[in-house]
Amino acid sequence: MSFTVGDVELPYGPSSIVLRNPAKVEEFEMDDAMPILIVPGFGAIELVLEGNLVGDKASIMGSYVFPLMSQVGEVVTLDNTGYYDTDWLCVDFTWVEVNARQIKYTIRLLMGAAYIIDGEEWED
Repeated sequence: MSFTVGDVELPYGPSSIVLRNPAKVEEFEMDDAMPILIVPGFGAIELVLEGNLVGDKASIMGSYVFPLMSQVGEVVTLDNTGYYDTDWLCVDFTWVEVNARQIKYTIRLLMGAAYIIDGEEWED
């Protein structure tokens, strides 16, 4: 089954998907006591995709690695994922050459209420 990240259609889905929904927590220090924890809101929802791409190195680089790198800092739409199909801000793409025919990748995405990129509000 294909898995689409923005303009890039991966040949198969990631081997690992991690979703985080952290609260923002501020600590109010107390003398000789545990701190008071204050939650003023929530952080951005974070989605981390990890997987492998196997094949001819030139094809992997041209079809997947370079196009995914170009999406960092842009809003991308996930598609064919099931639960995660929506718009996300691509904040990081890392790849590791495992061997001559295998690349391991990590894509870090954030979801917010709105996106402002280079001073401009992003609109679908």
